[in-house]
Amino acid sequence: MSEKTENLMSDTAPAPRSWAPLVVVYLLSMFAAGLGLVYVVGVERPAAAGEQAAATEGEPPASAGTPATSAQVVSVSAEQVAALDERTQFLGAELTAARGRIQTLERELVSLKEQQVGLLETERARIAKELKTLAAERTTTVTDSRQAVDATLAAALAKLGAESTAEGVRITLAESELRFQPGKATLGSGEPAALGEVARVLQQRPNLRVVLRGHTDSSGDAEANLALSERRALAVRDALVGLGVGEVRIRAQGVGEASPIAANTSAEGRGRNRRVEVFLTQP
Repeated sequence: MSEKTENLMSDTAPAPRSWAPLVVVYLLSMFAAGLGLVYVVGVERPAAAGEQAAATEGEPPASAGTPATSAQVVSVSAEQVAALDERTQFLGAELTAARGRIQTLERELVSLKEQQVGLLETERARIAKELKTLAAERTTTVTDSRQAVDATLAAALAKLGAESTAEGVRITLAESELRFQPGKATLGSGEPAALGEVARVLQQRPNLRVVLRGHTDSSGDAEANLALSERRALAVRDALVGLGVGEVRIRAQGVGEASPIAANTSAEGRGRNRRVEVFLTQP
């Protein structure tokens, strides 16, 4: 190589020491890049761990692009409170309307109750008036019926020759009417007309009671006459029972010769003394 060429190369080529700064700069840049990589990895790893822990606890991780701020939370709460206030006002209005309807119904109920009470009192007065009228009519009817019965009874008693006494109405049935045989206590054949009339009177007046008293004349033994008078009274009782008169309404007794109504010195007088007296009484 010529000297000229060597001089030219020496003028254009850098000196060996001129590369050292570049190498130093390159190494520093690589070291800085390594440090940045380490820093990024160190920051992202805790963030990933936090997201995993939040997922484990059931809480969604916060979005990296839209973080929830206190302003947003306050805004949502205010909307909920406003909705609750609106709902409360609506329910308050409904409650007020319901109370108004209840008061209206209560007033209507009171009015209806008053109307029912008025109708009830009117109906009571009407029923009481009708009952009073019916009672008056019944009294009139009963009075008329009693008067008719009394008139019929009076006519029947007059036909039987009844007499009013202190012991009651007395009807005297003579021995000839009852057709007793002398010294006997057996009624004659057939129904005595007088007994039939007495039975009809007792049927018309079921409240009447009967006392039968048998009598004889003074002929013969007094004890025998007493027994005979009692048997004749019992015979008349059985005849009345056979005609439909209740036996419990009849009491029979014998008197014998103790109560004569005529002198026993004549046949006529002794015939009048032989009799059965019927006393009609009220309890």
